[in-house]
Amino acid sequence: MRVLVMSDTHGRCDILDQVFREAGEIDCVIHCGDISEDAREIRRRVNCPVLMVSGNNDFFTDLPKEIVTTLAGNKVLVCHGHRQRVSFGLESLYFRGMEEQANIVLFGHTHQPMCAWQGGMMIANPGSLSLPRQAGWQKTYMILTLQEDRLPIAEIRVPNVGIWTPK
Repeated sequence: MRVLVMSDTHGRCDILDQVFREAGEIDCVIHCGDISEDAREIRRRVNCPVLMVSGNNDFFTDLPKEIVTTLAGNKVLVCHGHRQRVSFGLESLYFRGMEEQANIVLFGHTHQPMCAWQGGMMIANPGSLSLPRQAGWQKTYMILTLQEDRLPIAEIRVPNVGIWTPK
C-alpha cells in the first residue's frame, strides 16, 4: 500500500497537482492538519480515501483532532501534534501512540520533515508543502509504503527534486 502523507499546506493548492503527479499511484492520502480550504481541493484531485485531521490553524472545521486507523496491518495514529507539544519534543506524542497501540504515528505542526523510531514505533512528519522551516527551506511530503508483517518505509520527498536530503 502506498500512502501520500502531507501536512501544513495552509490553503496553498498550487503545488498539489505536481505532488500528485510525482507520487504516482497511491492508495490513500493522509493530511496531518493546517489544511485551511485545501481539503476540498485534495479530495477533488484524487480517487482514493483521504484522511485529514485539524491543526491549530483550522478554526472552522469539522475535521477530527486525530484519527486512529489500520492500513495494511499497521495501526496508525494521525494528529497535528500541537496538542502533544511536539515543538518541545516527541515524548508526549510517543506516549499518545502507545495509548492507541499504534506502530506508526504521523504528525505535522513543526513544518520540519523527520522520521524516527522509538520503541518499535515509527514517528514521522512529512514537513510542509507551503512554509518549510528546516535548513534549505525545501517543501516536502512523504510516501509511506506499507505491507502487512513488514516494517513501514517512509520516503520524504521534495517536489521536482526527489528524495529529501537533510542539509
